[in-house]
Amino acid sequence: LPLEQDERITAILPVREYEEGMNVFMATASGTVKKTALTEFSRPRSAGIIAVNLNDGDELIGVDLTDGSNEVMLFSAEGKVVRFSESAVRTMGRTATGVRGINLQDDDLVV
Repeated sequence: LPLEQDERITAILPVREYEEGMNVFMATASGTVKKTALTEFSRPRSAGIIAVNLNDGDELIGVDLTDGSNEVMLFSAEGKVVRFSESAVRTMGRTATGVRGINLQDDDLVV
């Protein structure tokens, strides 16, 4: 898989079937979260597939397969925590940036 100089692989998810109703849930260090239907990733390309657009200085910190019924918890380095239902996050396309999952101070990060 060809990577740009500043890119790195954050997660690899084993997928046997691209089931309807399954999602890829992602979180970034800046507190952005995103939920994308697993079926959006069913046609891989030799150059890879963009899973999320990141803002400058942000990075993907977590990815998991979900069925839409989970609780999500985000923890910050400064001790802030938020819990919400995965269903509160709408499903987005692959190239979307995502939505705010937690409000952070300028120097705080999700860990």
